[in-house]
Parts: sequence; C-alpha cells; structure tokens
Amino acid sequence: GKVYAVGGMSSGYPVVEVRRYNSVDQVWESLGQPIYGSESTSLMAMSLSWDGTMVLTMYGFDDPPVIVQVWTYQSHKNVWVKYGKAVNLFANPTYYSNKRHVALLANGTIFAAKTGKELDDVVLYGYNDTNNEWTQVKIIGDAGYLLSWSDDGSILASRQDGSVNVYHLDY
Repeated sequence: GKVYAVGGMSSGYPVVEVRRYNSVDQVWESLGQPIYGSESTSLMAMSLSWDGTMVLTMYGFDDPPVIVQVWTYQSHKNVWVKYGKAVNLFANPTYYSNKRHVALLANGTIFAAKTGKELDDVVLYGYNDTNNEWTQVKIIGDAGYLLSWSDDGSILASRQDGSVNVYHLDY
C-alpha cells in the first residue's frame, strides 16, 4: 500500500501517525500531525480507510471505558480532525475484554467493534451526518474478533476459537 498507520507511546501518551509514500522523492511523508490519546491510556487498536484519509483509533485504560474516535484528513490544511463524536464502547465493566478489535469500512462510513469477552458480539456503527454521531446499526451475536471487511461492506469476517466466521450483511 501507499499509506500506513503506526501507533505507539510518546512521552506517556498513546499516539498514531499516518504516512504516505511519495513516489517522486521515494520517501514516506507524514500526513498531518500525530494523533494523541489521553494520558494514562493505551492505544488498543486502529484501522485505516482504503485511501488513508480516515483513521479510527481505539484508546482505553486498564479498565473500561474504551473510546473509539474516527478522524478525517484535511489535505488543504494538512491536519486530522474528528469525524463524528467519540463512541464509548465499554461503559459496562462486564464487557471488558483483552480481545478488542475494530475495523473501519474502506470508505469510512461504518465501523465494526468487538464489544467484550463476556458477550462476543460485534457491533456495527454507521455515521449519521445529521447529528454528527456514530449510531449502532447492527449487532452480530457471538461473532469473535479480528475483524475484516470486504471492500463494499457486504461481508464481514471474524476469527473465533480457531475458525473464521463470514457474515453476509444487509443493512
């Protein structure tokens, strides 16, 4: 690919950087500024849109809550800005899990999130531009984790107990 995202820690804060390959100069260049999470949280997962202009970050603490935020790249300003309001995925400690995973649909309009160990549901959220929020659009029960979308969003695959589950979706 020509765009990638990498995450880690910097001065006690989780950080995500997105880079794009410049084929003219043959170097990887940063897209916008690094995206920082809150102090004392950790980066749990991230997912990139197909063209690299949207990135989803999942930050959390050792205990819930876990916060998902989608960001969009504004090339004319060379900055990342929040796309919709943040989603609190694990407000209920019952759903805490070390098997957290998220997947952003290629075009950035839907994301899938693993909700927790006790409840192996994957929840799909769609962007509602009327109120600038991500709203729950579907729950896939007992779905596992390690999520991956087809390009058009009609199929979601997940791993569970050594097998792969494939879901054909209609919204």
